[in-house]
Amino acid sequence: MKWFAKCMIVAATLCIGSGAYAQTAEANMENPSLLAEAKTPAEIQGKEIVLTLQNDCTRHITVFAGSKKMVFDGKSEGIGGKSTNTLYLRENDVVCIMNDPKNIQACAIAKPGVTKVEINPSGNGFVK
Repeated sequence: MKWFAKCMIVAATLCIGSGAYAQTAEANMENPSLLAEAKTPAEIQGKEIVLTLQNDCTRHITVFAGSKKMVFDGKSEGIGGKSTNTLYLRENDVVCIMNDPKNIQACAIAKPGVTKVEINPSGNGFVK
């Protein structure tokens, strides 16, 4: 008899526990985005800004403008000598002068309140 009582207690515990698990799983099936939101942190993106990039150098310069994470993805562009260009970025993005797709010469950070970035006459850095 004692063995039967112990089995009943264990069985009741398993049923109650599995019922709670089933309810949780069922709630997640109804709203899977709730579970996804809990697991993945939201990316924090800065406010959109417009920057003027002025090239005081007489030669063409290769420049990357965008997220710091993407600098070495090879998506840089050439800008003309003695030119003024408009960049559409987010706060804390970077503008980098590139020697080649994997080699940075200099970088400037698009901080809040900054509206203009100027490449020096030598083409190897930025005017402060």
